Amino acid sequence: MQRVRRNNRSTVLQKILANGGAPRSEVADQVGLSAMAVSRITRELLEVGLVEEGEKASDGGRGRRRTRLRLAASGAYVLGLSITAYDQYIAVGNVRGDVLVQRPVKVSFLQETQKTLREIAAAAERLIAESGVDRLRILGAGVVIAGFVDQDDGFVSSAPYLGWGRTDVAGLFSSLLDMPAIVENVSHAVNLAEVRFGSCKGRKNVVLARIATGVGGSLLVDGRLLRGANFGAGQIAHMPIRGVKKRCFCGQVGCLHTVASGWAVLDELQRAKPARLSATEFVQHARMLSEAIDAANSGERHCVAAFRAAGRYLGEALRVLLPPLDPEQVLLTGVVSRCAPYWEGVNEAWANIRSEPPRKHVGLGLSAIDGHAAAIFLALGEFVFSPRLDIDRLRRAAKARPKGKVRRVPAQYVVSRRLPAHGKQPRRPGA
Repeated sequence: MQRVRRNNRSTVLQKILANGGAPRSEVADQVGLSAMAVSRITRELLEVGLVEEGEKASDGGRGRRRTRLRLAASGAYVLGLSITAYDQYIAVGNVRGDVLVQRPVKVSFLQETQKTLREIAAAAERLIAESGVDRLRILGAGVVIAGFVDQDDGFVSSAPYLGWGRTDVAGLFSSLLDMPAIVENVSHAVNLAEVRFGSCKGRKNVVLARIATGVGGSLLVDGRLLRGANFGAGQIAHMPIRGVKKRCFCGQVGCLHTVASGWAVLDELQRAKPARLSATEFVQHARMLSEAIDAANSGERHCVAAFRAAGRYLGEALRVLLPPLDPEQVLLTGVVSRCAPYWEGVNEAWANIRSEPPRKHVGLGLSAIDGHAAAIFLALGEFVFSPRLDIDRLRRAAKARPKGKVRRVPAQYVVSRRLPAHGKQPRRPGA
């Protein structure tokens, strides 16, 4: 009975989210529950402050105008933690997907796993205190990482770019922050965020490539993420590229990473060491890469040429993936993908697709969801819009702070609103 109640509550919340607010009767019609059941669920959600009553809705006739239910901005919050070789970020978001506060974290030495996680957790506690949100209403933390995640036990099996071995990242954060936590590969997290909440909502076949210091990827096929036997499915960095003779840090020759990544651009500009790379060097290259991106966007000739060439290599690689994967949408994410010359290079290669055998049009776009926003959506999906919602925690929060005295985060703290309109296409640089 308890499981059924949790599932029904989750279904109702998802419908309110999908509609941007709806009257009770409309929710009941769409979820297939009785009006009485929906009324009972929504009354509970109203009492704990997760849902609130909004404007009156008209059915077009002369009947009574019905009150719409919507998610309450201060009803629940989650933490978003992003850990990559390029940067480390922490953020607080609300149930509507608004990123309220965000901040980069400067860690002592990224390769020291335990120390790094403790420093990030301490920074997250400080951010919570500064944000002014009700801590009882923080329902969980989403952690995205540039590494391989073992979905059988939730451990990070390895994170080569960070220099990490097998680590219980979610377990340690859960203990340090005193809240449940979930960890996911950063590329998979962005892909999931786009199809659950963002521009690809409703789509079931999406190829995502993440370009930063390194190259990552994620494949959604028939509505399911492909993970692989070693949790590396979709990681296109070591896809062999014909004619390329550069040696990759993995030891092989001709990997996509050597010609399409941020490291490849630095190598072309003679700012990075060739051959094998250590995790320390990946971290050091983040600053140089940021400077090169700024120079390219400002029109510096050599940087523009290097990024455009790298983008063409990625575009050609994505073209190779189209026939076997047959996606509806191809998305790019990561700091390098947002560099205008890189994007131009990808599109130069992509333009040739029109001459290939006829197929349903495949969209090419740029994801607006970055790492810490993806972490927020990961936590929302796991701890709010699912049967795992801790309604008892919200009851305690409601009792501790009576109705009408809910602590609200001032409007000036809302960094960005991350939930795009349903079906809206991803933005392109310069659009």
